[in-house]
Amino acid sequence: KRCDKRKKVEEVHLKSTKSYAYDPKLFNLLKLSPDVLARQITLVDVKRFKAIHPNEFKARGWEKKDQEKIRLSPNIHKFTSHFNQISYWVAGEILQESTAVCVQTR
Repeated sequence: KRCDKRKKVEEVHLKSTKSYAYDPKLFNLLKLSPDVLARQITLVDVKRFKAIHPNEFKARGWEKKDQEKIRLSPNIHKFTSHFNQISYWVAGEILQESTAVCVQTR
């Protein structure tokens, strides 16, 4: 049953990372130094975070419908979307390793 749950989460991960163009055979997250990975993600996040204007917080665009959300708080929307994509990507990488273990134990 644990393998079935992982498979469902993996399917969600694949749907959420369609915009990322990377080949997991060429790039393996688990082979990177945690420090290097953290620095690289931080460099991307800092640029996105600095782009957020205080008025975007006042507008509270995240409470609105999709198009209104993007119009009122475009940089918060971009930052949140990027955070979610990174989260799903990391979860997917972990699940790929877990799934491999799951398949080997069958």
